[in-house]
Amino acid sequence: MAASYNKLYNENLRRTKLLRHQAESDGLTGLLNRGSFDRVLAHHGEDVGLIIVDVDLFKRINDENGHEVGDEVLKKVGKSLQNRFRNTDYVCRIGGDEFAVVLTEMRSELRSVVISKVKMITNDVSDTSDGLPVVTLSFGIAFSVSLPDGMSLYHAADKALYEAKHNGRNGYVFFEASM
Repeated sequence: MAASYNKLYNENLRRTKLLRHQAESDGLTGLLNRGSFDRVLAHHGEDVGLIIVDVDLFKRINDENGHEVGDEVLKKVGKSLQNRFRNTDYVCRIGGDEFAVVLTEMRSELRSVVISKVKMITNDVSDTSDGLPVVTLSFGIAFSVSLPDGMSLYHAADKALYEAKHNGRNGYVFFEASM
């Protein structure tokens, strides 16, 4: 009887873990999903950074290469983001071709670290040796310590992302209070 109980208990644990993973993760990339992102962002402490990443002209990639290639591009972007940031950071897919990275214990003085990572990711996704098309990304970056009163970190990073896209895409912009 004890063996049967242990077997049922372990099966229940496995199923619970699987259900939690499915509820918190994006099915395509395996990254955290929008709901998880919202929870992480709502409970962040001080010294947090946020990067919002958008795949430039993703509709064109899908239209010219098909949705299977588009899915592979999204996986490639997600993998690069996950590989380039610390395991204490939260990499999420928050929309169709939009990703976010919540940087824990990140102060604005560490901009050079973020820039270095952005450049590595840009190189990763522009490499076509895997048979996928060249991809460019736009990055909007904000730090909690540089926010004006009443502005959310998400709004600041989104504003910076808009500026990066307005500047011609394929680049990054740090949020400044003067935006």
